Amino acid sequence: MNAKQFAWAYLIKNGAAGVTPSLYGGLESQDLDEYSEELEEWFNKNKWSLSKTDRIREAFLKDIKKIGVSWEQTKPPVNEEFSIFVSTFADSYDVEEKIAGYLILNDGRKQYWCADQIEVSNVFEIMADQQILSDYYEEIFGS
Repeated sequence: MNAKQFAWAYLIKNGAAGVTPSLYGGLESQDLDEYSEELEEWFNKNKWSLSKTDRIREAFLKDIKKIGVSWEQTKPPVNEEFSIFVSTFADSYDVEEKIAGYLILNDGRKQYWCADQIEVSNVFEIMADQQILSDYYEEIFGS
């Protein structure tokens, strides 16, 4: 597992699939046209068992295992800034930083993943839990 794959394992383990932070709080769905039929079918079968974001996550994970990842086309996750509404009388928006990126599958589909920014103290925890993340990588991506 190289650094890019390690970063993706962290992002998938700790992030949300197919959504970005909404201006007014919470999460909003990204363009999921490539998944529209499959997600519709998934939602109809499992609509009471999981939230919408959990269903998107499950569909994305299923495809990662079934289709595989094109590591040559996939770039490492990056820090992205999202505007957050403070209040009506505020001078400007606050900015929330996240780790995000597009995972490219072998069939060309793109999956958008987003997670909270890593704090310095978290980096040391991640380093200590490297074996756990390596095991998670094997579970999601295979060898």
